[in-house]
Amino acid sequence: RTRLLASPVAVLNTETGLGLSGSFTSSTTRTLTVVGKAGIPAGAKAALLQVSFKGGTSSRTLWLKGSGWVPAVSSIPGRWGHDLVLVPLSSAGTVGLMTSSYGAHARLAVVGYAA
Repeated sequence: RTRLLASPVAVLNTETGLGLSGSFTSSTTRTLTVVGKAGIPAGAKAALLQVSFKGGTSSRTLWLKGSGWVPAVSSIPGRWGHDLVLVPLSSAGTVGLMTSSYGAHARLAVVGYAA
């Protein structure tokens, strides 16, 4: 079953502390639980996410991981990049985020899901 939400629901903003707080450090995976948020039910297989990423010290890519790594969006220092990404969720209903751009920030909003 696939469901699109009437409007995106924010689940992460590292600048304001929603979901995870603080900027990224180089090549460290951060984990965000998305099941139970924005109506995503337990057992969901994937989340459709609106992804925004602002590069820190260098131009890099934000990678998302559920059951495998997916390149989500690239950005240059100080500028936001945006994309819509279908991410397979881990068995625990989480998404991992990783970049090698020290000081970078990310925002995620749920647009839909597949259960």
